[in-house]
Amino acid sequence: MIAHRRFGWAAFAIMLMLSTLTMPMSASASTFASGYNVEKSGAKINDDLYVAAFQAKVTADVAGDVTFAVVSGTLDSTVEGSVHVIAGRVTIRGTINGTLYVAAGIVQLEGQVGGNVVVTGGRLELHDSARIGGDLMVFGGQSIVDGDVAGTLYGSVLLYEQDGSVAGDVELQADRIQIGNDARIGDDFRYQSQTSANIAGSATVGGETVHTDKTPWNGIEGGALAPYGGLTRLLWSLLVGAVLIAMAPRFFYRVSRNAANVVPAGIWGAVGMILIPFLAIAALLSVLLIPIGLMLFAVYAVAMYLSQVVVGLAIGRAILPRKWRDGSRGYLLLAMTIGVLIIGILKLAPVPFLGAITMAIVTIWGLGATLMLLTDLSSRRIRQDGAY
Repeated sequence: MIAHRRFGWAAFAIMLMLSTLTMPMSASASTFASGYNVEKSGAKINDDLYVAAFQAKVTADVAGDVTFAVVSGTLDSTVEGSVHVIAGRVTIRGTINGTLYVAAGIVQLEGQVGGNVVVTGGRLELHDSARIGGDLMVFGGQSIVDGDVAGTLYGSVLLYEQDGSVAGDVELQADRIQIGNDARIGDDFRYQSQTSANIAGSATVGGETVHTDKTPWNGIEGGALAPYGGLTRLLWSLLVGAVLIAMAPRFFYRVSRNAANVVPAGIWGAVGMILIPFLAIAALLSVLLIPIGLMLFAVYAVAMYLSQVVVGLAIGRAILPRKWRDGSRGYLLLAMTIGVLIIGILKLAPVPFLGAITMAIVTIWGLGATLMLLTDLSSRRIRQDGAY
């Protein structure tokens, strides 16, 4: 058993090293730019462009795709491919012929995008000069849509304001919705909210307006956002947790045991929330360390995604009798189900800010418990035949 476990860790380490070596080889034909303050201008770049910096501005045209990992930056050029952005604050101008994917705190979109736009961030500002040839999918705290969208708009935000034009349907989950006098919706306007949307008298809605019941358990029936209803998301979380536990029961038992130490897990999580993105961006500043930076972002995203399962397990373990802790998949599944249901109920409760607070606590708590595995790697628990 001990040898098998060591072989498993060795295989995992080898796979990580191979992925680190192969990533720069696959991108060897691309153009890299990194540093504290990066500016790319002048002649057209005839391949893909990768930018990693604290501050960056790109005005040179790009024949391929653009990957933009910055704290603060501006993209103001013609990009023939697609654009992927990870940033704290970013302004997108110029023309993008492909699809735009943005994960940022503040997103200002002022240019033209030929394909779809997918945005996750605290605030999206779609200026009146912006034009989107496909669909707009936005998830965040606040979205202001003053430009034109040729397709459909899907969104899940706290506050939505529109004074621009959407040619297709608008389907939203939001706390507050403001539709201005100059707003135009070509087809149906379907939304889920605890309050009715404030629709100005001069606004135009080409189809029907459907306000789904405020309860989060039913989503927007029949619409594109139906799979994102609160109950459906909860069920998906349970299914994902069940699959993960079936695949790696020992891993999740160890992580849930770490989560039982609430204070250390909270400290690890709070530090990790700040330190890992900083280290990842710092690694991206060096061409040789770009694979490590991308890997850190990937590990960070996976740990954040697993947080609900990890914390659910910890809550379930605390509730179930201690004598049941045999480490079996059945026990872990039961504990996870109980815990995730409790988290889901708190997130879905119609109490202001309770859902956001719950999600923040769960994310920090679960991330910290996962990061605490780093201490386990050098502990005797990994080298021994771990008893549950």
